[in-house]
Amino acid sequence: MDRETLKARRRRQLLIVSGIAAVMVFPVVLVLSVVALAFYRATPAPVATSNAVLDQRFRAQEIDLPAQGAGAGTGKLTLNIALPGGYAFNGQAPFTLHVYNDQVVTVDNQANDLKITLPTMPVSVPIALKAGQTSLTMDSRVYYCEIVNENYCIPAQFRFVVPLTVTEGTGSADLQLAYQVQVPKPG
Repeated sequence: MDRETLKARRRRQLLIVSGIAAVMVFPVVLVLSVVALAFYRATPAPVATSNAVLDQRFRAQEIDLPAQGAGAGTGKLTLNIALPGGYAFNGQAPFTLHVYNDQVVTVDNQANDLKITLPTMPVSVPIALKAGQTSLTMDSRVYYCEIVNENYCIPAQFRFVVPLTVTEGTGSADLQLAYQVQVPKPG
């Protein structure tokens, strides 16, 4: 075989090997992408069919926050979710917050279902409070990643429950809530 025929044969073999490698690698990348997309789509944004009925499809870690007291009226609900050192909010998957309305707590439908890509904490929504006692319930989806390795991200879903007492004519209708996220332990 002459030199040119040998070179052409090697190029064809290289193309075939490259094609096989691409076919072998591509499905793995595709499967990982589909799995990530399936997780994102399988956990729908927290939306209640009736604002007073908890969304049972929202699978979350339930977090009991300390009891709060407030005055009746309009104000704002402020939630500060602090991430552990070395982590930051993901700039591609949105942070979501849904507050469930009841006889005591009301968040206007247009202000509810907050969805923010790369949120800056704290976040706030306008709230109206009437005298009474309730368990203020909020669903939140948080995606956070290591700062040094942005490919290592953790999806988290929280259902915050806050015992709330609202009294007529006693103080502000503003609520300040905070939660410190803990990195899940491997296992």
